[in-house]
Amino acid sequence: MIKSLCCSVPSCGKTQSLHCFPSDPNIRKEWMNFIFNEDPDRLSKNLVLCSLHFTADSFTNKAQFNTGFSERLKLKYDAVPTISDPTVMSHHTSVSNCFYNVVTIVLSVITDRLICTGY
Repeated sequence: MIKSLCCSVPSCGKTQSLHCFPSDPNIRKEWMNFIFNEDPDRLSKNLVLCSLHFTADSFTNKAQFNTGFSERLKLKYDAVPTISDPTVMSHHTSVSNCFYNVVTIVLSVITDRLICTGY
């Protein structure tokens, strides 16, 4: 039985949208420091990271992926993971999402009122 790969970040364990370690030794070292806070002497060939540990600007095709024109996210050659816990949103992101949701609700209410009154 073949064991499926999962994200190497402790407590993550995602099995989708995985990325292999980069071949550049400097960037690989940054990945190792991100996961282990050190650069271990021995490196398993099965270490991978999921997309949730990278910011949106780490990908070459994020827009295409989000719109369905690409089936797989592709990391930039120099991408370094920065998001330790993908379930925790940054304050900036949560404020932006809240603002977007409020604007969407207000616009839908205005649109519904215009339709109901015949304008």
